[in-house]
Amino acid sequence: MEITDPRQLNTDVEEEAHDVNSEDSDISHEYDVTSKCNQRDDYLEMQFQHGAENNIIVQYMRSKMGVENILSQEVLSQRWNRRKSMLKPLTAFELLDFLRLSEDQLKIFFTGSYQFSQALSYLAELLDEQNNLSIQYVKSAPNIIKAKVKSKHKNSKVYRIYIDYISNGTDYNSIQRYCCDCPNGNRKVGCCSYVAAIIYYLSYGRYLSKILRPPG
Repeated sequence: MEITDPRQLNTDVEEEAHDVNSEDSDISHEYDVTSKCNQRDDYLEMQFQHGAENNIIVQYMRSKMGVENILSQEVLSQRWNRRKSMLKPLTAFELLDFLRLSEDQLKIFFTGSYQFSQALSYLAELLDEQNNLSIQYVKSAPNIIKAKVKSKHKNSKVYRIYIDYISNGTDYNSIQRYCCDCPNGNRKVGCCSYVAAIIYYLSYGRYLSKILRPPG
């Protein structure tokens, strides 16, 4: 009968345990490297997407530079603000020929995420607890909307907004002209927050199950 030295058994067990731990360590290291590579790839893809979106925004802004706001001139020359017309509440079931946009398309039209968040913030001011809008509108022309909204900063003040659009359009270029008689309403690049709020609602917000109010 062969007798085995107990010390040799301990040594063999320790070496085997070391081999197993080394193998586990290699697997763990390989997992960490793979995970970090995946995170890096996700980050680079996100940066590429943001870069591509920013390039589109810059190109869109350049296309609008030097373009006159002829709708505001038309409003004055046609005296649309002086016309007495029956306005009605703007609901989710009105103006169904208005183009439908994605969140990314809206961010391009608004020239960035800031104006997108401002549109949502201003829209929240125009919603009651049941998500009903306090916006009155009428069509001043076949594809021109006239709307009235209360000022976010002064309840007694009402602003008039005009939006000219292509019926059943397919992208943000179908919104051709817009103006508002608020202090920033005649911007040539981007738009004021009141115009943004209405476009956000008509093209995107009303198709959501619920319009989330911004915190604060």
